[in-house]
Amino acid sequence: CGSERVYTVDFWIESAIVAATLTQPLDVIKTRLQVGNTNVATISPAAISYTHVTKELYRTAGFRGFFKGLKPRTISMGLWGTVLSSAYEYLRYISRKDYTFDLDRNSIFLFSQSRTA
Repeated sequence: CGSERVYTVDFWIESAIVAATLTQPLDVIKTRLQVGNTNVATISPAAISYTHVTKELYRTAGFRGFFKGLKPRTISMGLWGTVLSSAYEYLRYISRKDYTFDLDRNSIFLFSQSRTA
């Protein structure tokens, strides 16, 4: 059971890395559109398009420019995903019908349904 939990956490972190890597270019372009960072003073902010920002980003920073900020985003998504998934698993565990909490001893006891009280 312990190794299964390790695999689960590993999958959460790996999925965060994949999700961050696949969506990072779109996030960089979206941020540039919102901030108006185009490096071209002659174009009005209203005329800036997704295509224009993409071309400008590639021209100024190359392919690597689409992945600026990937490490902090991956770490953030990995930590957030792990905490969120762990909280979900814990809440799922304590919401089981055979779960009881002994307040006197501050410990958790699981009673199987076959056991009589």
